[in-house]
Amino acid sequence: MFAPYIMVGSKSIAEVTPLLYYLWKMTVYFLPSLSMVFLAFLMSALIKHSVVSAAIPMIINFFGGSASALFIGEPCKKCPPLKFTPIPYFDLASFWADPIVQLNAYNSPLDYGLTLGMGVLMFVAYSLILLALAFVVFEKQQIKN
Repeated sequence: MFAPYIMVGSKSIAEVTPLLYYLWKMTVYFLPSLSMVFLAFLMSALIKHSVVSAAIPMIINFFGGSASALFIGEPCKKCPPLKFTPIPYFDLASFWADPIVQLNAYNSPLDYGLTLGMGVLMFVAYSLILLALAFVVFEKQQIKN
């Protein structure tokens, strides 16, 4: 637990403390779920049925990894604007530069121009947009009532 973690990049090798490495890894795994919480908040402001507003983000979060596997590869090559949607980034574990992960990755997103930094940026941006829209819609509904 206290031994330094060795990260192997494309052109460099870095030594990282395990605490920082695992905090970063947990943050990356947590980002899609956090975006789905904000989507549920927006859906609850738009739709009066709480079951629908909770079920849609749960379904998206549950099937997001499978959807990202479908959209990485040829679809990203044929339709470059697809890189700017959150769909290819739902499985951020495939972006790690770990040698063990890359040995098993026959269809790595890194081969198609997708990066972990872009995925994190996409989820932060979409989370902020969803949160802002939820507050705007909620504010308009409260003014009506």
